[in-house]
Amino acid sequence: AFDSIVRGEKIGHPHTPAAFNVLVNQLRGLALDVKLTKDEPVRRPTPSSIRPVAGKPLGEINTTSEAPVVTPDHVTKAAGLVTPTPALRVLLAEDHLINQRIASAMLTKSGCTVEVVDNGAAAVARCAEERFALVFMDMQMPIMDGIEATRRIRAQETQGIRVPIIALTANAFSEDETACLAAGMDAFLSKPVRASDLVGIIERFAKPRASG
Repeated sequence: AFDSIVRGEKIGHPHTPAAFNVLVNQLRGLALDVKLTKDEPVRRPTPSSIRPVAGKPLGEINTTSEAPVVTPDHVTKAAGLVTPTPALRVLLAEDHLINQRIASAMLTKSGCTVEVVDNGAAAVARCAEERFALVFMDMQMPIMDGIEATRRIRAQETQGIRVPIIALTANAFSEDETACLAAGMDAFLSKPVRASDLVGIIERFAKPRASG
């Protein structure tokens, strides 16, 4: 603005009031900057004048050490979360469709991944292919019943590997329980099965194996 006013005076054109105001404001700002620089120099903070929250001077902090590595476990603990455990693989051998759905729903809610077969022969074949955490075996099924299926599963197991097999039956007689245990089953549940019974079986047989 100052240059434009000077040029205007030289060529005989008077400057305008607006240009004059701009020049005045620029001169005032320049004078203020000069005064601050001369009388009140800008003070830069020193490390000793800055104190972190802990109250230790910044100059005493070791800035050469590496920053800690933050892992997903640290984030999980800081957020108050529980690291999820892998779901237990469970085989359900049951031929009745309604019983399949009810038992599967209760086992899934208890933290299990459920595979369903509808006869004992299929249960034997799946146990030969995969190691399950638990097998729930109905006693009365087509093609092969639960008693015979359990005998064959035990016969094909290698030494040191034994899958817990739990009988599911509507027959609550003592001789039925004796027959199940004699075939190699580990426990006996009467139908209708309650969710608390399934949770108890999981805690008794599957959780110790998973943690070990």
